[in-house]
Amino acid sequence: VIVGLGCYADVIVTLLAGPQFLDAADAVRITGFTLAAGSLAAILEFAAYALERAGGALRVKAVSSAVALVGLLMLVPGNGAVGTATAVLLGEATFAVGLIRLATPDGRRVMPWPRMALTALVGAVCAALALLLLRAGVPWFIGVAALMVAYPALLLLFRVTTIEQLRTLTAKQPPG
Repeated sequence: VIVGLGCYADVIVTLLAGPQFLDAADAVRITGFTLAAGSLAAILEFAAYALERAGGALRVKAVSSAVALVGLLMLVPGNGAVGTATAVLLGEATFAVGLIRLATPDGRRVMPWPRMALTALVGAVCAALALLLLRAGVPWFIGVAALMVAYPALLLLFRVTTIEQLRTLTAKQPPG
């Protein structure tokens, strides 16, 4: 998500809204990081709920919402959409970081942090590849196709996932 929105924000904005809205590309780039932070927060939040720590998760949500609100008040007036996107990112990141302790029972390591770090490393490698392809003048649709192959291949190479897991993700599911 970060790679796609970060590297291809100009293309995405142009395709969806037209070139007259290219100024929104920076906000779209920031949104990629927000989606990643929000996804991590969702995983951690459900872990906290499973450990019967909903009250703590609610307190962390209140703090992270306050961070986002203060960010909006401070950043929107001078930065518009980019300020809005940044404030929301700060709120989501605060929520994710605040939930880490709540998602870990009795100090034991239950979150697969090394695996998550490797996944982030693969994402960073793909981001670098995307930037190289863009700078080399490779058309965006070829770059996206290359990344659709490179990302799972690197996940397999670094043993973050298995071929069986990838098959399960891509298996056709019956409707309903």
